[in-house]
Amino acid sequence: MTVPVRYLFKYLVHGSMGTYWLGVHDALIDAALSPSPLEVAWHGWMTAAELHDAVQRLPFIPDGQDAWRRYRASVGEI
Repeated sequence: MTVPVRYLFKYLVHGSMGTYWLGVHDALIDAALSPSPLEVAWHGWMTAAELHDAVQRLPFIPDGQDAWRRYRASVGEI
């Protein structure tokens, strides 16, 4: 399956494992996904509100939390 991917932004991260550039993109997918169970422990669809709640209460790495905050700011509060 191929879908258009939209570049949103990139920024320099000074993370716990070093400094790196992180690029944020988005894509709209309307088909079923079948990731390899050897690579992905869980997958599913979440609303933006559910994802926001998960980022607040589950053990996301700080870089992932920061990327989510920046994404929300770039597209407007979701």
